Amino acid sequence: MFPAPPSELRELHLVGVTGTNGKTTTAALVAAVLGERGAGEPVARVTTVGAFLDAERLDLPLDYAGMVEALRRGRAAGGRHGVLEVTSESLARGFARTWPITSAIFTNLTHDHLDAHGSPEHYFASKAQLFHFLPPDGLAVLNGCDAAADLLRQVVPAGVAVITYGVPSRGAAALPLDVCAEDLQLDWAGTSVQCSVRPEARGDVLPARFELRVRALGDIYVENALAAICCAVRRGVPLERALGTLARLEPPPGRFEVVSRDPN
Repeated sequence: MFPAPPSELRELHLVGVTGTNGKTTTAALVAAVLGERGAGEPVARVTTVGAFLDAERLDLPLDYAGMVEALRRGRAAGGRHGVLEVTSESLARGFARTWPITSAIFTNLTHDHLDAHGSPEHYFASKAQLFHFLPPDGLAVLNGCDAAADLLRQVVPAGVAVITYGVPSRGAAALPLDVCAEDLQLDWAGTSVQCSVRPEARGDVLPARFELRVRALGDIYVENALAAICCAVRRGVPLERALGTLARLEPPPGRFEVVSRDPN
C-alpha cells in the first residue's frame, strides 16, 4: 500500500493514464492541453521517462518520492492539475485506493507484463482499479474500440462521467463511441482526421464535427490526442484552444520519427 498524499496535494486534480501502449504520449498530450486551461497554471507530469513541470524536465528520481516532489513543485508554482502515467504494478499495490485520481484515461490493453502479474486477468484487474476507485464526480475516458472497454466500463462507479473515443483501425467498437475519428489523412508533416461527436456527448463543449491535426504520423497518435481532448474539454479547456495546442506540439522523439524525405 502507498501512504496517503501530503495534505497540500489533496487539492490537485490528478489525471491518471493507464493501458498497455500509449500511456507516456497520452500523458504528455493531456498535460500540454491542460496547460491551456488558464494562464499561470503549470501542470506537473510524471511518467516512466521522467518528471516534468510543463516542458521543463525535473531532476528527480523515478520513484514514489520523485513523483510526490514533482506534484509538490507544481502545486507550489500555482498549478491545479497533475498528470500521472499509472502502471499496472503500482495499481496492483493499491495506488488508486490511496491517491485521489479524479480523471482516468484508458488507452488499450494487450497481453503484456505477465511476468509481474501472472495472468491476463490479474493484469486487467490491476488496470481496472484506476477506474473502480474514481469518485462520484470523476471522469472516465475509455478507448471504446479496445476489446476490454466494455468490461472496464462495468467497474466504473455510478455517478462518474464516462466518455468514449476511438479510431476505426483498431476494430469494431466495443462501446458506442462518443468521439469517433473518420477520414484520416497522412502527409510528411503529420496526421489529420475528421471527428464526429454523438449528440449525447456534445453538451456545450463539443460540436457535431471537428478536425484534429497532430504532427506525429499515424492513427495511434490520433487515439492519444482524442483521449487528451476528451479529458481536457471536460476540465474546462476550450476545444479550439486544445486543437491548436495539439497541432503545434512536436511529435514524440524516436517514435515513427521522420528522418528523411528523400526517397534516394
